[in-house]
Amino acid sequence: MTGQVTEFARALRDAGVRVSLAEALDACRALEHLSLERRADLRLALRCALIKDPADFPTFDLLFEKYFRCHWPRRKQRESRPRTFRHEGAAPRPGGSQPGTRPAPPRPEPERKRDGKQPLNETDARKGERAPDQREERSEEERWLAEWLADLEEGMGEARREGLRELRQRRSDLRRLDLTRRLEPEDARQVAEAVEKLARKLASRESLRRRRARRGKVDLKATLARSARTGGVPFHIERRRRTVAKTKLLLLCDVSGSVWRVAAFLLRLIHHLQNQFARTHSLVFVDRPVDVSELLARYPFEDALARIRDIPDLNLNAYSDFGNTFYELLDDYAPLLDRDTVLLVLGDARTNQFDPMEWALADLRQRIRRVVWLNPEPPERWNTGDSVIRAYAPFCGAVLPCATLEDLEEAARLLLSDTRA
Repeated sequence: MTGQVTEFARALRDAGVRVSLAEALDACRALEHLSLERRADLRLALRCALIKDPADFPTFDLLFEKYFRCHWPRRKQRESRPRTFRHEGAAPRPGGSQPGTRPAPPRPEPERKRDGKQPLNETDARKGERAPDQREERSEEERWLAEWLADLEEGMGEARREGLRELRQRRSDLRRLDLTRRLEPEDARQVAEAVEKLARKLASRESLRRRRARRGKVDLKATLARSARTGGVPFHIERRRRTVAKTKLLLLCDVSGSVWRVAAFLLRLIHHLQNQFARTHSLVFVDRPVDVSELLARYPFEDALARIRDIPDLNLNAYSDFGNTFYELLDDYAPLLDRDTVLLVLGDARTNQFDPMEWALADLRQRIRRVVWLNPEPPERWNTGDSVIRAYAPFCGAVLPCATLEDLEEAARLLLSDTRA
């Protein structure tokens, strides 16, 4: 059973559930405290030990059914001799009495020999004669049951592998789904859930990375110097401590018709990652920047997203104007621009024949730490038509595609790794 639990934990990790080695060991130790006679007890114990996020319950239930549907220890049979029933009529009641009849009188005690042993009566003799036949019959049943379980185990193993393949394929297809096109409601819901799950995973990893960074590296020289006070035994480990500063994020999203779908998913991702930054400020634009940070902080995300489209200062019918947006960002949001700030721009860099004003982006770059540009168009369409991404690229630390969930994850990793010590 321990091997099955270990394989089950590995399958959960393959399916995207965060299961650490310590949690897998806890699940194995939990088996020592279970009688394993009830399948529900094992399900509850493994869920408590391995699952931290309720969003992972459906994945857990699916894999649990595949791994523990038939591989289950049978309850121990009572040691009493199984009853044998006649082919005709019902089984005799204890004491030989039948319903509606008087109980049979007690049998007289059999005579005992002088040596204290009871003589063998006729019934016992018949039992002794049938015992070899019964043992042979039971061994035949056990062989048949063992063969049946072996066939079942082989079939279940293939079913488990097939289920894992389907799950991995479904997750892979979801990660490569084109977010720029109109999605079916079910696909949009699954992508939204995947974005939130991705945010939780990245936040957990980033928190662990920062804790390790703050802990610092072992200072061997200082440790040896201090051990001189204790006879050369290093009772205390000295470390080089580091101060890790979180990044200030300024998000600038194009929400015109061509980019709105990707902008919605990016806003959702940053909304769930905002605690990983020292400060998060969200701006949206078509032809001028509009601050939506207060909306995202005050309302649930879905309500805030609907309210963004109703902002009077946001003209969704206008054409995208990147040059004017950068110019007004310099003029109206100067307090947000400092050397600890990373500017994240989402847009296709299509100016619609307006002045790109690349000098404004160059001035922004001089005031902040870094500019990261996310382009939802395929790279082969960059710098075609009215796209001026080539003019903006020299002032960006990175220009990345952003059309799938994989692209969003790569961008988030880049932002979270941009830490100043």
